[in-house]
Formats: sequence, C-alpha cells, structure tokens
Amino acid sequence: MAAFDIEPERFIPTRMDLEDGGPNRRERVIVCFSSAPSRRHEEYAIAVTEENLTPAQCPTFMHEVREYISVVARRQVVSFSPHPHGIGIYGFQSSCDRDNLVYNSPHWIGNRSFSLVNHDEAMNCRRSVFARVGWVLLVDYPLDYKEPHFIHQACTLIGKVLQWHSNDTSKARLLVKFLIENVAVVPRVIKLKSGRALDGEGRAWLVRVFILNSQFADQIIDDDEDNFPNNGDNNNGGNGNNEVVFVANLANPHQQ
Repeated sequence: MAAFDIEPERFIPTRMDLEDGGPNRRERVIVCFSSAPSRRHEEYAIAVTEENLTPAQCPTFMHEVREYISVVARRQVVSFSPHPHGIGIYGFQSSCDRDNLVYNSPHWIGNRSFSLVNHDEAMNCRRSVFARVGWVLLVDYPLDYKEPHFIHQACTLIGKVLQWHSNDTSKARLLVKFLIENVAVVPRVIKLKSGRALDGEGRAWLVRVFILNSQFADQIIDDDEDNFPNNGDNNNGGNGNNEVVFVANLANPHQQ
C-alpha cells in the first residue's frame, strides 16, 4: 500500500511545532484493530477532484463545492472543512443526502468537476487481507496485564486477536490466536511499557514472541464471529475452546 504525500501545516494547531524525528524514524507500522467500529459518521463525504489545484485554489474550490451542494443539488451542508485527501470533508443532514450525492457523482462547477466519496473510502483506503491464521506464544508476559484490553493493546503489531487462552495453567506464557497479515513483520520481541504523565516515570517488560502452527487463511472471518463474550474470553464452549486446550496441551509437557 503506497504512502501519500501530505502537507500537514494547515492541520497543525496554532503554537505547535512540527518535529521530523530524524532519518532513523520508522517509516511504517501495521496496527490491527480488535473489532469493527460503530458507524457514526455515515452522513460525511469527501469531495475529490482530478483537477491539479494549487494550495491557494483549494480553499476557494472548497467553498464553491459547498455552494453548489446547497444551491444546485439542494442539500443542506451542516459542516465542511479541509481534508488531506480531497478538496474538503462535508457533513450532511442525513446519510440519505450523502448517498444521493455520492451515487450521482461526478458533479460540475463550470468546467471543473468533482466527486463525493464516503468518508472512509478516500485515496488512502485499500483492500487488505490477512494471509495467515495461527497461534502465537508470548513468553514471560506480565501476569497483571493478562486482561483483554491489555492483550489487544500489546498485540496490535502482531495481527488481529481472535482468541486467547485465559485458563492456561502456565504463568510463564500467553497463548493468543491471530489473523496475521505477514509473518515476516511479526516481531521477535515486544517491549511492553507502562508509565505516568506526571514525570514520565515508568517500567518496561521484554516479551519473546514465537509463531505456532500458522496456516494460510482460507477466508476472512466475519467480524460478527470475532466479538469477545464473557469479558473478552472467547474460549468458552464450541470448537474454539477445544482448539485452545489442544494447543495448550501440546505445550504443557515442556512446562513440567
């Protein structure tokens, strides 16, 4: 997935300075969300154009688009503001108004055209599949952080958490099943860090990561099947529980 050049200056709050971070700053990292979000912005759309606009022309065209939507398309614009991947982002009274404008794109203002796309379907959005599914062994994971929300935070760089073995008798490990985009980017060591805002004081734990029994993912697992019942433990009942016990039993002889 390609990166896009962004000019961040117009989005930086007043009296805040931009820091580059230097040549050794990491270029990219993959973070996997634990579940699908609530869709609360279905009335928003981004206006995009193939016109090669200068930075000075963008604000003017953004207002012209707002005027066109209000006067010509006869849809009320509740809010609008600049957007890094388009002319601007526009909020409408309803998702019905938004969909009507999206479906009837492109629109014309004189000899210039623009289209409206859903707020989460701009040029930085791409289809992305998980290549493999498998278990991951985290050795010497801190005991007090064996809770669902901490596990999701700790494992976002590995993949999407499907389930974890909450009833494991071993206190030296954590077994987690993942959807993994690429095993090559799974880190061998994770540094888990906790701190406080008052003075920056904190502690960190180094946890070794080992991939177990991964295989090609035949299909994308539906989000409705990935929710965590029972306070985040998706291991009670059904075939999922049998698989957790099977994997744990394979490892148990080494714990004796």
